[in-house]
Amino acid sequence: MKIFLSCLLTLSATSLSAQQKPPVVTPIDTINLRGILYKSDGKPAAHLFISSKQKDLKYGRWPIFALTDSDGRFVLKGARPNDTLHIETVNHDKPLVYFNKGSRFMTITLPPE
Repeated sequence: MKIFLSCLLTLSATSLSAQQKPPVVTPIDTINLRGILYKSDGKPAAHLFISSKQKDLKYGRWPIFALTDSDGRFVLKGARPNDTLHIETVNHDKPLVYFNKGSRFMTITLPPE
């Protein structure tokens, strides 16, 4: 019986090998950025398109984006803490650019039309 156990232990020890460690992947730090958009007169800016300009963070092939609701509120899921936001408005030719500097909540007042 001792011989059988010693053979079994020897076989199991030779058949086991060390597991390889998976490569270290640095996770991308993302946040859910919430905020409110106001027009220059202080009223909520409803139904505006807000997008992130991070090239590597996307929903499939689309950039990360959000739409403001009727109260001007938005949630941009998966944004970076230091991100550049573009806001598309009907009355401005170019998108308005705003910078998030680590905040998780932004209050943005748009310039006059």
